[in-house]
Amino acid sequence: MRTVHVADLLRLTLDDEPRAGLAVLVGGDRVEAVAPLGELTGAYPEVRVRRWAGTLGPARVHDGPLVHRRA
Repeated sequence: MRTVHVADLLRLTLDDEPRAGLAVLVGGDRVEAVAPLGELTGAYPEVRVRRWAGTLGPARVHDGPLVHRRA
């Protein structure tokens, strides 16, 4: 199942300045695309969207609070 991950900011590399307005399309264990959220949801209308607070980055880097999951 493909998932779009979107946060307030996104780092393309560990040293990159965080950028606003981008989202990441992930299929399985691979990044398939990095593009504006509207572009990805338009191309994949049934895609699951996960929203994160803070900054997403490569190598599973996430700067910000984690989502609380219900049991």
